[in-house]
Amino acid sequence: MKADLKRSHFLLSALLCGMAVTAAATNAQAQEFHRWAESARGLGMGGALTAVATGSDAMLYNPAGLIQQQFWKVELSGSTDKSDSDPDGFFSTFDGFPGSVEEVDAFLVESEESRYLREQLFASFHNGSGLGFGVIDITTRQAQSAPGGVHYREERFTAVNMTLAWATDVRLIMWGITFRSMGRELIDEDFTSNELIDPNFDLGDFRSEGNALAYDLGLIFRLPIPFIRPTIAVAQLNGNDPDFGFKKRPGLTGEVNAAIAINPDLFGQDMDLVITAELRDASNTAFESEKRTGKLDHFGAEFSIWPLDNGIWGLQLRGGSSQGYISLGAGVNLAHYISVSAARYTEELGTSDNPQPEERTILEVKIGF
Repeated sequence: MKADLKRSHFLLSALLCGMAVTAAATNAQAQEFHRWAESARGLGMGGALTAVATGSDAMLYNPAGLIQQQFWKVELSGSTDKSDSDPDGFFSTFDGFPGSVEEVDAFLVESEESRYLREQLFASFHNGSGLGFGVIDITTRQAQSAPGGVHYREERFTAVNMTLAWATDVRLIMWGITFRSMGRELIDEDFTSNELIDPNFDLGDFRSEGNALAYDLGLIFRLPIPFIRPTIAVAQLNGNDPDFGFKKRPGLTGEVNAAIAINPDLFGQDMDLVITAELRDASNTAFESEKRTGKLDHFGAEFSIWPLDNGIWGLQLRGGSSQGYISLGAGVNLAHYISVSAARYTEELGTSDNPQPEERTILEVKIGF
């Protein structure tokens, strides 16, 4: 056991050094900060899931978390995530505007809204070591009215993930790596009223497309301290700054996230409480304004009751803070066969100097066996 711990501490140091070197390279070529996928549990806990991600959630937050559960499992999950924008508003009529410039101008004044749709499917196998696969499809549509026209942004990501994870014999240190193949479609243009009423207007003429490869690295280190049972975690996401081959379009900027969680032994076997705090992308010098305003700070808590089997809880209540906005969530589990989670949260779209808070609700269903 001592030999295993010494070897694990050596690997831990090597991984941290590797992440630091890659983070420095990321800072030198930072492009666009983009949180490309999250789960209902993570959003309900304010996005602070790096230290406590489990199962398929690990493919979004920290690949080392794939094996935090101590039993074999195949897990399929799907989720949908929508904003509160009027379903009969801007986007349902974007391809069919009224026939005059005056009517278009009047319509665009009321058109500041956005849509967000997320579809995810995962399968994972884990018990001391783990293997996971995931497919994700995300579409974001955003419109901002401007004098005489509109700024329109539409972005679609598709990704295929493969995650490998393993742990020490005593499960004090867990490691993980994800390889990801991605496709991206992007429209980010200003349109005038005259362009929008042109019968030959076609959004497809302004769409850029590209493909890229990326990787994630993750580490979870459980400290053997009784009662509070702390966990420290580091995760590097989008490690090689994928740019998709766009000449004038930003790509994805890698981020290194650091987190700590405690699991105080307050309730014995009947209840459970997890509290976690996370500093997201702390090393990236491109986001000094976000650091000063606390936009990179994330906090979350999860209170679980009704213990079932294999560490599964019947009901989980969640809350947190992300980018300064409060989030709430809940999950219901039927053993490890099916779980339903929902979260209510706020996310900022647009640029950092012109953020647009958007309230959203996510519903997620997982089936495992």
